[in-house]
Amino acid sequence: MKKSVNKLIAVMIVLLGMTACSTNRMSVEAKEKMNNQTGFQLENVHVELVKNPFFSEDEKHALYMNTTELAKLLKSSLKTELRSGALDCKSKKRCLHVDVNVDYMRTFVLGSNTLDTPKIGFEIDIKDQNKVIHTEKASELILSRGTLTNIFTQTNIGSDKVDREREVLDFRGIAKEIVKRISDLTH
Repeated sequence: MKKSVNKLIAVMIVLLGMTACSTNRMSVEAKEKMNNQTGFQLENVHVELVKNPFFSEDEKHALYMNTTELAKLLKSSLKTELRSGALDCKSKKRCLHVDVNVDYMRTFVLGSNTLDTPKIGFEIDIKDQNKVIHTEKASELILSRGTLTNIFTQTNIGSDKVDREREVLDFRGIAKEIVKRISDLTH
């Protein structure tokens, strides 16, 4: 009995692992089109603000950027990162188009208006002539700000401090992670 339960658990783990891997597995066609001579041009960038299901924090969210402003900030940061990584379409033989959708959950330091480390998920669609050739997904990522910044943030328990610049820095970090994922696809 115990052996069959162990086998069942092992099979479930293997299937779960295969499912997680298959969401980002690249097709042969996509591999042929993405290489170090491929550039990327942003098309659509969308940010969905995911609210905490356990707390109503609408009044806190109103103190920060709305989804339109967040998407504009993210698009600008993504373009900057693509340029700095030489991944934009300038001087590249092939140019593919990219759509980015981000699920962004603001979290707040206990009893305060101060932003804590956000949770994010994203989907990157890479297209060639309006046909999606690859989708890269990530979910439930926690953006790391570094140990000292995280400790400093927690000292704001009960504070009314609103730090909009922190969210700008977080979105620059999100852009870096997305562009890193795109860059990894070309290798």
